[in-house]
Amino acid sequence: MLAFALMCMNAYCLIAWAPTYLGRTFAWSPLQIGLLIGLSNGLMGLLGNVLWGSIADRLTRRGHTDGVYRAYLVALLLGAPVAIATFLIPHPMVAIIGICASWLLFLGAGPMHAVLGIFVPAHLRGRVSAIAGVGVAVLAIGLTPLLIGGLTENVFRDRQMVGASIATVIAVCSVLAWVLLYFGRVHLREAIARNDATLP
Repeated sequence: MLAFALMCMNAYCLIAWAPTYLGRTFAWSPLQIGLLIGLSNGLMGLLGNVLWGSIADRLTRRGHTDGVYRAYLVALLLGAPVAIATFLIPHPMVAIIGICASWLLFLGAGPMHAVLGIFVPAHLRGRVSAIAGVGVAVLAIGLTPLLIGGLTENVFRDRQMVGASIATVIAVCSVLAWVLLYFGRVHLREAIARNDATLP
């Protein structure tokens, strides 16, 4: 659940602060920013969920019960460098391509939530899903915008450094999420095996 929340924090870095970055760095108009964010978010977010869900399903069909975790280990390895470069290289074309690619890699975390239904016993799924939702609400929706604003104002002390703040938060969240998923694979496999053993 923590790994899922951290992955959602990556997405909310873009949702909350990418428009500000584009406006401050390139002096784009609200219309230009809205077109890029709206179109890229909708299209790449849809493709990302389908892509990473399909990869996870394929790995699972091949016998990897930890296929969902394996898929997102790759997504994080690809997504973090792309997103970090996007906000550290102040070039409009880098921003356009990087934001589109970042949505594809970070907004595809939806299938991670589905893994709860694989290993959580049926009588606990509602409560566990609710806890996961609260974690996302508190960390991703609530904390992420504050972290980036706080870094920009209190650490970098420069409003133009919002890109560096976004990159910093994405780097930290990606590393933590990757470590949790990597070391959590064995526990996921064990939990799935226990849950399968209890089925009639």
